[in-house]
Amino acid sequence: MVRPWLFLATVFLSAIARADTWIPAGAARVDISPSQSVRMMGYASRKSESEGVAQPIHARALALGDGTNAAVLITADNCILPGWITEEVRRRLGAKAGIAPERVVLSVSHTHSAPCLLGAAPNIFVSEISAAETNRIAAYTDFFVNRVEEVALAALDARDRKSTRLNSSHT
Repeated sequence: MVRPWLFLATVFLSAIARADTWIPAGAARVDISPSQSVRMMGYASRKSESEGVAQPIHARALALGDGTNAAVLITADNCILPGWITEEVRRRLGAKAGIAPERVVLSVSHTHSAPCLLGAAPNIFVSEISAAETNRIAAYTDFFVNRVEEVALAALDARDRKSTRLNSSHT
C-alpha cells in the first residue's frame, strides 16, 4: 500500500517546483497523546473515558518550499477532523508564518484509538456526554490545535535549502 504522504508530497512538489531546482524541505513530529482521561472516538458502544495511554499518538508535518511557494502537509493520529480546526490552524499559520490557507493541508489517519475532538461526530456516542466529559474534550481539543500548530511551525523552521532536489527533465 502506498502511503498517503508519498502521494501528497509528490503533488506538492510538482505544484511548487521549477525544473532542476532545490526545494527547501523540513519535517517534524510531536506527541499528541492526552494527559488526562477523555472520550475516545470511533465506536458508538464506548460509554466511558480512556484509562491511560497504551501507545502514543502523533501529529506530523512536512513543509516544502519557501516564501509565497511554501506549503505544509500535516497529518494527525485521530479519527475525524472537524473543519473548524483546519480553518483555525490555517489562520494561525497565516498569521505567524505567512502561509496562504490554500497551501496548508490537514489530514487524519482515521484511527479509532484517539480522543474525541470538539465537533467531531457529536452524535456517535450511545449515551449522553456529561458536562465534565465535554470540558475534558474541549481541553484536549485546545491542546490538539496548539500541538498541530506547533508541529507545522517546527517543520517550517526545519527547512533546509538543499534538502530536496527536483529535476523535471524527461528523457
